[in-house]
Amino acid sequence: MRKVKELTNRIAAMFLSGLLVVGAVPGTVLASEFPADTGQTSETAAEDMEDTLSEEMSTEELGEDTALQGEEAAEQYFTVTLDANGGYFENEWDDAIGEIVEQAEVISKQISVGGTVAASPVFTNLDGQSMVFAGWSLERDGELVSQAEEEYTPLDNCVLYAVWDAEDSSVGDIESQEIAEENTDQIDASQDFGEVDEAAEGSQDAGDSEAVEGSQDVGDFEAVEGSQNNHDYNQDSDEVEAAEESETDQDARNNGTAEESFADENQAAEADTDPEIIDENEQAVASDQEADYADEDAEKASEESSGAIVSDGDAQTELIGSSEEEETVQEDGAMAAEGSGTCGENLTWTLEEGILTISGTGAMYDYELSTRPYEENTISTVIIEDGVTSIGNYAFSCFSLTSIDIPNSVTSIGDDAFFGCDSLPSITIPDSVTSIGDGAFGQCKSMRSITIPDSVTSIGDGAFTQCESLGSITISEKITSISSGMFLSCSSLTSIDIPDSVTSIGNYAFEHCSNLRSITIPKGVTDIGDYVFAGCSSLENIFVEEGNQNYSSKDGVLFNSDQTVLVYYPGGGEEVYTIPDSVTSIGNTAFDDCSNLTSITIPDTVTSIGEKAFFSCWGLTDITIPENVTSIGSSAFEACGNLESITIPDSVTSIGQNAFKGCVGLVIYCYSGSKALEYAKNNKIAYKIFMSGAFVMIPDQSYTYTGSPQEPEVTVILNETQLTKGTDYEVAYSNNIKVGTAAVTVNGINEYSGIKKLTFTIVKALQPIKASNLSLTYPNSGKITVSGNKGSLTYKSSNTAVATVDSTGKVKAKSGGTAKITITAAATSQYNAASKTITVNVAKAAQSITAKASAPVVFAGQTTTVSVTGAKGTRSFKSSDTTIATVDKSTGKVTAKKAGTVKITAASAATAQYNAASKTVTIKVLPALISSLKATNQVTGIKLTWKKISGATGYKIYRNSTLIKTINDGGTTTYKDTKANTNMKKYVYKVVAKGPAGDSPLARTVIAIRVDRPALTSVTNSASSVMTVKWTKTARAIGYQIRYSTSKTFASDNGTDSASGGKDSKRIEKLKRGKTYYVRVRAYKIVGNRLYWSEWSPVKTVRISK
Repeated sequence: MRKVKELTNRIAAMFLSGLLVVGAVPGTVLASEFPADTGQTSETAAEDMEDTLSEEMSTEELGEDTALQGEEAAEQYFTVTLDANGGYFENEWDDAIGEIVEQAEVISKQISVGGTVAASPVFTNLDGQSMVFAGWSLERDGELVSQAEEEYTPLDNCVLYAVWDAEDSSVGDIESQEIAEENTDQIDASQDFGEVDEAAEGSQDAGDSEAVEGSQDVGDFEAVEGSQNNHDYNQDSDEVEAAEESETDQDARNNGTAEESFADENQAAEADTDPEIIDENEQAVASDQEADYADEDAEKASEESSGAIVSDGDAQTELIGSSEEEETVQEDGAMAAEGSGTCGENLTWTLEEGILTISGTGAMYDYELSTRPYEENTISTVIIEDGVTSIGNYAFSCFSLTSIDIPNSVTSIGDDAFFGCDSLPSITIPDSVTSIGDGAFGQCKSMRSITIPDSVTSIGDGAFTQCESLGSITISEKITSISSGMFLSCSSLTSIDIPDSVTSIGNYAFEHCSNLRSITIPKGVTDIGDYVFAGCSSLENIFVEEGNQNYSSKDGVLFNSDQTVLVYYPGGGEEVYTIPDSVTSIGNTAFDDCSNLTSITIPDTVTSIGEKAFFSCWGLTDITIPENVTSIGSSAFEACGNLESITIPDSVTSIGQNAFKGCVGLVIYCYSGSKALEYAKNNKIAYKIFMSGAFVMIPDQSYTYTGSPQEPEVTVILNETQLTKGTDYEVAYSNNIKVGTAAVTVNGINEYSGIKKLTFTIVKALQPIKASNLSLTYPNSGKITVSGNKGSLTYKSSNTAVATVDSTGKVKAKSGGTAKITITAAATSQYNAASKTITVNVAKAAQSITAKASAPVVFAGQTTTVSVTGAKGTRSFKSSDTTIATVDKSTGKVTAKKAGTVKITAASAATAQYNAASKTVTIKVLPALISSLKATNQVTGIKLTWKKISGATGYKIYRNSTLIKTINDGGTTTYKDTKANTNMKKYVYKVVAKGPAGDSPLARTVIAIRVDRPALTSVTNSASSVMTVKWTKTARAIGYQIRYSTSKTFASDNGTDSASGGKDSKRIEKLKRGKTYYVRVRAYKIVGNRLYWSEWSPVKTVRISK
């Protein structure tokens, strides 16, 4: 127990980053539910937190009975979510990729019960504020877990949340702060996670556990990377007494007999997971747990007597083989970073600058993770000097080693000696080594190859488990057993040669070797354990050497020697497989995790289907169990998530627990009163009962032909119970109209399935000819439909001028009117002759004409033509409003007059065969294009003028593509834009005419340049017959025009002069003395070839007196 717990805690802390799953943090987390970090060691923290959780959660929130203890809790999992509260977790250097890895704000980690998790440090949040760990909160669906009286709430979906706070904020109330100071941030999950009522099921069926990346314990292998089935690798149920080991056994474990103790622990674990033991001893859980704790107490006492470290919070106790320099555990529980000491009776260790040197002669001590005197985090290199004869348990586990040389003096490598050395790419085992312990190289994830010399005679359980880079291995020829879990989850292993010396292959030996493609079983193998090839998804062939007395193979499938038991089907085998007729039993886990398998045919020779035989075969959708099968093992079809139907005969008398667990869409087809029906009802699985044993009755056996279906009432009795039509079955009839033998088919529905049939007779009857009157429209044809006749038919028309009829009953209309058709059915051996007269009415046809305008939208002044097709009579045309458009009566030519909408009616006159018809075409007349659009500068703004458009209802004015004015009067033809006042700015105007049928798509555009008018400042008679005109300049003007006249209106006697843009005055000569002159001036701008004038200045006068 202690070894399992030690290793589990260590792995969880060291490999937590490998267990990441996506998660989310709820809206509310509480800082005072769990204690905060105090910096204790993992062992002390786990034990203290175990007590705290057990007291707080079990008694206050979960109830005392919900706290799982010992091995029962070991099958459970929970999730830890760490929240940085707006900050980021500390970045880490990744040796594998050689760069800094940035951490997320939220991470979730899946941990097995018994594992620990440490709160990660936080630098700052997004506001630059330092964050500190505040405590833990246990929640589910965003709420604290509550406990109802006499009911147990499953906790396997609970989430453990880490709560963070700003460094200058309080963690909570005083009580929670005191708790935070006294406890650790590492949580031993062996308490309070799980459900007592489900403990037996969780132990019996470890396959229910979800896959967890990374093993939590190499000893018990309770959680396996990528595995859907978490199993105990030693299941010899006859050794369950190992759970009661004595203090002597504990001492032996600590002094080098760990292999025996390890086996004892596995045996005890099996006793907890064996379904039969659970069924028989369900009441003994509490006493077993007390025995486990008693064993741990005895173990601690043994460790103290051997010099092992015992963490009790504040006390400092000696390490195994502590040095003359009195290396001790510091108060915070840290192991020595540098120093020296003894690590065997004649061995010493020295740690300097990250180099650990083992010197001397003899064997190293066996350690547990917490009792090693040196700290692995400070060690990068290990030197084992010649003379060392054994490498102790946990000696170098979880080190960051990249290489190590083992001297020829070493004869044994202890349990977990190099476990978790995930940077170690390879290792050379010298010829002196004879044994390799349990988990010795487990989780050495970088190890690519290894050669086991022939000197090695034994290799422990899980020795190479999860060496995921291991591509090749050479096994000693002296090895007789491939131990349990030896190569579990070695996902890079594609092939392996098993030496002829091997006689047994242990449980889970190659489980989840996902790239293993083929394997050959030597002829000397006499025993193959459970789950050996489970999850080997690429395995295509299992071969057995000739001469093997216990096993054989056929088409790559493993059988027993006489092929009566199918042992294993390769996970990468064919999608469709037919089991040979020689097979009488499908073995336990035979098709476990064969996800490629889509179809299986089981022969009638099979009588039993073993436990987990088809576990997690996701490709199967339907299965038929043959009639001779009597038993279906526990979890036989569990997790077959796509299995929709299974047929189980009434020969099956035994179905194990969880046989169809996880088959969410399954329907069981079974027989009334069968074991399968009982199982389906008890386990709330959809089912259908076969109708084959039902008794079906109808009132009579003979019925007279009527021409209608004969449907006698049906009574169905199954096992002395009368079934209900529409609820239990549906009835279908066939051949129940004609003379002869009819059939009744009873189809089971809802809870029932299958069919039952019986027959009855229909005797001869009269021939009831049926036919309906017919109405036709010239020149169509119609077919007379006759029913009820059996003899040949003949037809005759009373008026062939109106309608004729041929021998098939086809009637053709000739002209309007009425005709009688007589139908005669000849007599047959079954029917008497019969006749029927119907009336045929022929009506004139309607003219199907169409009318279309060549242009449905025109402008005023344009023309369009309405054309007509399909007209049989004389054509004519008419306009609905001649003021908008006129139309030529015979040709259909339309002339648009003004804007508006007009309807043109096209008509075709009636004829002798056709009725008159007409169609109406709508034509829209839009306003014509604006004409004579002008823009002139005004004193303020720009004035637009244009000509009136006939039929227009108004106008739209656009300036620079922006609508600035809508005029709703068709008679208005001017608009002044008072906002166009920016001197020398270009303005583009567009004017669109509106009409009753819509706006004209044609628009007239004019460009205007705003030119401010100059101010006329003075006009003087400056000399004889001379006047001088002065004005203020207009910015950017090209020039000026001066207009003078003796007429106030400038109607006559006008004179014009000009000046360049830079001038502000002009001398004008040769004027008439004694005359008064009226003077005005304007500026202009030339853009392109166009001249743009300003408005005239106000007029000034001058009298020429000189």
